[in-house]
Amino acid sequence: MKLGKFNLEYNPLGNLTPKEVSATYHWNEETIKFLAGIRKNTKQFYCIEGKKGVGKTSLLQVLSFQLNNSKYISFQKGDVVEPHNLNYKILIIDRVYNLKLNQRMKLWTSGKIIIYSAHIDTYGLEQIFKGSKTKIKLGRQNFLELKEIVNSKLSLLNFNTGDFGESFSDENIMKICEKHSGNPRGVINELYFRL
Repeated sequence: MKLGKFNLEYNPLGNLTPKEVSATYHWNEETIKFLAGIRKNTKQFYCIEGKKGVGKTSLLQVLSFQLNNSKYISFQKGDVVEPHNLNYKILIIDRVYNLKLNQRMKLWTSGKIIIYSAHIDTYGLEQIFKGSKTKIKLGRQNFLELKEIVNSKLSLLNFNTGDFGESFSDENIMKICEKHSGNPRGVINELYFRL
């Protein structure tokens, strides 16, 4: 991608590897408390709830680097829960909604610590009497948090927002943040198209 005076091999705001996500993740008080609770192993189920684009998958990927004896699994439609995946103490599940009920039940009854994401957590009846649950709800982020996220992503290529002029000015990022109601994915996608 040619970007003014820059020749970039890929979009610096685009999809990052799980390791890059972990290196640039913006922790806040609530997510730190959520991680601490998981490390204490006080519950069996941990749900990350929120709308599309608020960072559920990012947090799941980061947790896979923060928690020992854990396995991150992203399920596609029609996938099955493989027994070898149940050898880990902590299962970090993305897109649990792609599993059929009988496959989800394998997870809920595995006796493992399960961390999963949901737009709206509707799995309570399936999990009843199988363990207790803690939830974290992700949502709107403020301008300063979003600016830090953007700067972290750009820093992977040794850039910062100042390198891109008016397009990435505080004023523009603030307007885009308001336009997308603080949704990180919406803000990042629009900034990308300004590159």
